Amino acid sequence: MSLNAGTELLEPNVTPNRLIENLQRQADLAATQTQGELAIDQPENAGNFKLWVELLQYRQRIDGFRGVLEVWKGLRRRRLDLPVRGQEADILWGTFINAGVESDGLRAQFLRRVCEYAENLDERTCLQYPALHKCIVGRLLRVSPQRAPDFHDRLVASLGTIHVDIRSLASDCANSQDHVEARNAFMQIYSRSEQEPMYDAFMTEMLKCEDEEIILSWHRFFIKDGDKPSLEMAATPGIRRLYEMDNGGSLPARLRKRIDKFESARAKEEILQHLPLTRAKMSTIVGDVHGIKQKELGDNFVAKMFATRAFPLDMVIKGLEFFGIEKLGPLALREMALRAGSFVEFSNKLTVVEAKGIVLDTSVYGRLVQKLTMDGSVQLFDTLIQSDQHPESCGDIETQELLLVDFLEKEDWLNAHLTLMGLSLSGQNGHARAWNRLLQGYIKQHDFRAIARTAQQMQAANMAFTKRTLTFMHRYVLPVRRIGRAPEVSTGKPQWLEPLQFTTNAFIYAAQCGVAVNPLLWKENLKRYGMLHRWDEVEQLVLWLVQNYSAKARPRPYKLRGRIREPKGVLQWIFNRQMRFALFVWAFRRAWHGVSDRYSTTFPPTSSVTSSSGRTCEPWAKGLLLLKRMGDYGISTTPELARNAFLTRMWILFGPAASTNGLNEKVRLHNTRPLAYFVKHANEIWDGELFDLDPELLKVKPQNQARLMVAIFGRRRLEKSSSYCYTAFSMESQPFPSGQKYGLGAET
Repeated sequence: MSLNAGTELLEPNVTPNRLIENLQRQADLAATQTQGELAIDQPENAGNFKLWVELLQYRQRIDGFRGVLEVWKGLRRRRLDLPVRGQEADILWGTFINAGVESDGLRAQFLRRVCEYAENLDERTCLQYPALHKCIVGRLLRVSPQRAPDFHDRLVASLGTIHVDIRSLASDCANSQDHVEARNAFMQIYSRSEQEPMYDAFMTEMLKCEDEEIILSWHRFFIKDGDKPSLEMAATPGIRRLYEMDNGGSLPARLRKRIDKFESARAKEEILQHLPLTRAKMSTIVGDVHGIKQKELGDNFVAKMFATRAFPLDMVIKGLEFFGIEKLGPLALREMALRAGSFVEFSNKLTVVEAKGIVLDTSVYGRLVQKLTMDGSVQLFDTLIQSDQHPESCGDIETQELLLVDFLEKEDWLNAHLTLMGLSLSGQNGHARAWNRLLQGYIKQHDFRAIARTAQQMQAANMAFTKRTLTFMHRYVLPVRRIGRAPEVSTGKPQWLEPLQFTTNAFIYAAQCGVAVNPLLWKENLKRYGMLHRWDEVEQLVLWLVQNYSAKARPRPYKLRGRIREPKGVLQWIFNRQMRFALFVWAFRRAWHGVSDRYSTTFPPTSSVTSSSGRTCEPWAKGLLLLKRMGDYGISTTPELARNAFLTRMWILFGPAASTNGLNEKVRLHNTRPLAYFVKHANEIWDGELFDLDPELLKVKPQNQARLMVAIFGRRRLEKSSSYCYTAFSMESQPFPSGQKYGLGAET
């Protein structure tokens, strides 16, 4: 026994009972214990979806919905993606969708899982099953109309409108089990869609219904919305009957006259068909059909002029004026580009042509050539000229969308980029996921010029970067960084973009578009800025995050480690204890590192900042001030945490132990300011909340240094350091004044 898939599933010459047992075993695709042993798992059957179709149909016949569900589980456990083209795709997608349209809990949940998979497939591969919207929404309109609008909204929001044509839902509405609910559901879908007039296409199907009242209700719905029939459709007996049933109420007098005029013209046309056709009449008719006026040279003629190698290119360009050519069409443009031989030469010749007052055709191809020439996109220009596509096909939206899918599947990024640009020029801007897929391809190739150009084009069209694109930027654009180390710095600045600045700006743009940016990306870029001593960018990015993701802004919640956290919780996660310590350290080190002119700032330079008490903040203390400013947006830092961050750095600077960090030792060597200066300034920034000390200790006197260290670090911590010598005084013989208060307590 063999299924119709080119694969022998059953052993020959066995008993019927054994045959059935073997077939059931081969079709038990959800069983984990047999995975890898079945015929479907053999290498020769990889990608054999005909076999999957046969097994699915067998399980559906025997076990119904349970069988379909187990085949689905088998596919998912094997991490196989469903095909999106061909007969097998139609059967597999259709069967899974039909199995989930019932409104009971398990089936409804299964349909949602199919939708989630379709969204994930599009996110990963930019592939969509073209009939997905028609299958899901159409089937729901037949069986469960109330659920159709919600699924329509979900599919449009997640997959776009490339393959959405609500005119295709006409037959489903006409054959619905509940015509009233189907019409109500479709009205919701119709009101949320921007479609061309659909009266003709829709009513053609509705006229097949036997109930005239139902047909009339649909007719009134479209007429009320201003979607009227074409003249030819209005003249058909069925539509005329609807107007009669409506007592002419939906047929304006102007439309009635146009219908009568149309019928009269059609009658005359039938008469003219039998009149003798002369050569002169034939020429006139052909000219009218093709829009060619007498003595007007067409695009084909001009293209042949450019293609004739016997004439030098300059001579042909001069001859355009002689022939009175006023416009270059797509064919002529292509032949001119081929004759020019290079982008630079073509650009020069095009300038000469435009100087003669000859304009370029407004077709998609003509505008695409102009855009590539102005942008200086040499690679894309060469790809366009070498393409075997007919120039006029660039304006065929349906063809271009099919080609786009093919180019993305083959990872032909240049042709995909050209196709997307052509679709954008055609007014088709609903291809954000395809643009993201293209950008991901350029990112993996490390083509920085193409990355920058594509990102700019997406921003100009208000297209958001997906989460996958942001992950690609983090993974492939940023240089390598080892844990605890600053990232590698290239010897020369990249020509087209600076990786850290580019990714930060991309994350900000995505967040402004409503994309849930992974908080780990924010944290990583903050670390890179800090470790590279780029404090201005650190400060500006921190303030942007707390301003835009605080409770006041209320963006979408983010998913972190399997739990949903509100934005404030995410900010608390980003700015944990270690990050707040790091903010102080980065500002402190930046003050000693010196100004670096190797980087341009991501944000405009900040003016001099002051504390809440009005005192100017020293550069080394900007981290402390930033922690205090974050509290204005709900990310408060306790005085204890700020004090600990400050004391940790002061211990490294003034403590008895040596540091293995070269910069720390450099600071110790060149520092000429006493501990009291740092303590006093930090306390002023925090309005006296860090330390409650005797003012005498903060006076710069030699005998106060050791006393101050005991006051802020604690006696026990200093005693543990055997290398520290107390030459200024003996801690046992000189007790602190009575009532002395210590910020951390004397025993910390």
